[in-house]
Amino acid sequence: ITVASNYIDYDNEQTQVMNTNYFSPEGSLLNNSRFTTEALQRSKIITGQGDLNTTLFSGNLKAGIKYSDIDTNSMLDFYDIDQSNITFNSALSDNFDYRENIYAEYVSYQIEMDKWNITGGLRGEYTFIKATSNSLGQLDTQKYFELFPTASIQYQLTEDNGLGLSYKRAITRPRYESLNPFKYFITENYVNAGNPNLVPAIENKITLGYDYKNKLSFDIFYEHVEDMLTTLTFQDNQSLVLQNSEANLISYFQYSLDIVFVDTIKSWWFLQLSTSTFYLENEFFATESVEDTYSNDTYGFYASMYNSFTLDEAGSLTADITFIYLSNFISGGYDFKNFFNTSLSVR
Repeated sequence: ITVASNYIDYDNEQTQVMNTNYFSPEGSLLNNSRFTTEALQRSKIITGQGDLNTTLFSGNLKAGIKYSDIDTNSMLDFYDIDQSNITFNSALSDNFDYRENIYAEYVSYQIEMDKWNITGGLRGEYTFIKATSNSLGQLDTQKYFELFPTASIQYQLTEDNGLGLSYKRAITRPRYESLNPFKYFITENYVNAGNPNLVPAIENKITLGYDYKNKLSFDIFYEHVEDMLTTLTFQDNQSLVLQNSEANLISYFQYSLDIVFVDTIKSWWFLQLSTSTFYLENEFFATESVEDTYSNDTYGFYASMYNSFTLDEAGSLTADITFIYLSNFISGGYDFKNFFNTSLSVR
């Protein structure tokens, strides 16, 4: 039996000053934009948990409970600067309070029988959230209870060959700063904004795998995420403002075949090869256009090769070389193509 507790007190202050000059092609000053912001964030986090680990019927039983309390307050004061005059801008200032309580419990059981290795588990979580934006007069309250089962079955065909099938349901919660509705200005026309109405993302994933000598593995999986958390970028053609907004996708799913090879080729050379052939698709609301949804999808290929070399007998001189290639990828409304990276380190 283990018992643990944590207390975190976080305090952060930040001042931003923006000064932008616009010039004509001839070099004369056309316009000047200046503003300053003062931001403050205070967070207090308390967690406590108890866990049990014991044997039961030739298997291993784990169970536990956990509680967490998060209380965070964020403030932002925005000031316009006109020559030497500084004016408080209440429309772009806010005070945001966020409170979150999570009660969780879990149980899992693992047993090995001959060539079989079976694991099953269940976690339940009750969450209460209260978020308030003082300037917007906005109150968001969320209460929900979710169950998260996991299961895996592994069968050893021979000494060198193994098969496995697994399923998991998991949750990803928004970061506290993503829930903050403040607008952070990169320039006066380029803004990052949070979203207090974000909900957690729920993932379901099924994986079928094959392993050979713990050196070569093949994994085929299907993953579906409801309300996946991401950042969407929209352009307002009227105000000429580009805004990055924290958002939930309507849906996200992918199919993938992953192959991994790991081996010590020589006593001085370790190699890891990884490839992933996949299909990705997501759907989201095009909030800055006519109210509609948009789908983004792609086929893609990922490959990486990691090499670790020991260059002297004492092992004091080592080198790492990594190659990474990604053909196509999507993230929210973005499309990425033909990314290649090479890195070399010597120690």
